Amino acid sequence: MNRLEAIEATSKYVSKRHTVLAVDGVPLDVLVDSVRPYLTLLGLVPALLDWLTDPKERALVWQRILPPTGAVAVAPVLVCPDDLNLWCTVVAAEVAPMGSVVGWNRIGVDRSKPKPGEMPEAVGTVVEWFSEIGPYRFDRAKYERCLAAFERSNAEHVAVADRPRE
Repeated sequence: MNRLEAIEATSKYVSKRHTVLAVDGVPLDVLVDSVRPYLTLLGLVPALLDWLTDPKERALVWQRILPPTGAVAVAPVLVCPDDLNLWCTVVAAEVAPMGSVVGWNRIGVDRSKPKPGEMPEAVGTVVEWFSEIGPYRFDRAKYERCLAAFERSNAEHVAVADRPRE
């Protein structure tokens, strides 16, 4: 069984500590960059952070990261920290919950070329899958704890942003 964790770390382009996805202890951006270094994936940030600028895109990420049992969804898991949207570089995982296990059957880079009216639903319709990594199998309870850590991090970020300035 693999481990999906929410860890606090910095990344290549974000020097402030933030919540990062790690698979078996390795930050996901480091993992995918190791198999496709020419794609410059190092430094991508989790799509689960509340950093995406479009609320529809944020909702799509959370809808797809844990589809109903028996369903399969292609979830954006990493995005470019410069643009913070699903139009730029997106790494996606094919998520398939099966009882007490959540599978990431494949991971790859999104190659969708949607027209403006097709966003964000078109993300993940064309993916260059990485044959060198995956599939991964995560204990569902631990997977849900990882997602809850992102929800807490997002709530803390909002609470700090909402504080009055002195």
